Amino acid sequence: MQIDSQSSKSIPVSEWLHIFPDAKNSYVLPKIRALSKIIVETENEVKSALNKASALEDGWFIREVIKAFEMPDLVQLKDELYRLKRYLPQSTKSSPKGVSEAEVQRAKDYPILGLAESNFFPLRQSGANHKGLCPFHEEKTPSFFVYPKANNFHCFGCNAHGDVIALAQKLLSCGFIEAVRHLTR
Repeated sequence: MQIDSQSSKSIPVSEWLHIFPDAKNSYVLPKIRALSKIIVETENEVKSALNKASALEDGWFIREVIKAFEMPDLVQLKDELYRLKRYLPQSTKSSPKGVSEAEVQRAKDYPILGLAESNFFPLRQSGANHKGLCPFHEEKTPSFFVYPKANNFHCFGCNAHGDVIALAQKLLSCGFIEAVRHLTR
């Protein structure tokens, strides 16, 4: 946010983009592309490190170190990407999947914690995130994490992950369109 020197009011970035539409192409889109590339590289590095740790006899410590030091950075990068994508204008054209892009965006904005609670899926707060037993496989210790800021989830036990739509698909055993319609009702 920027500060207007005359009135000392905060002006949201989306308003600046309305005033200076060229900023979208010269700042926001290149920043989104760069962040997307960094996220993919970081995800690949984390997956590779986790796979190597899994191959070791006592790889649990390395896996825990990776979770503690790499995952928060990845979540922070995804938060920043999500924030930047919100500044782009939303299209209302229909997607080939039978739901509009606006409906998909509304579904993605549905709070993931609300979805978990409405499906009687108990989670416990752990810092800024929430954790619990994974609903997709049997386990005794929590390995399922929900990241409310990024509105996504990841299970370190079965490697299930995704956004709120993917969670709805898995919890409700339905397809993409049905999950979007369920979340936008």
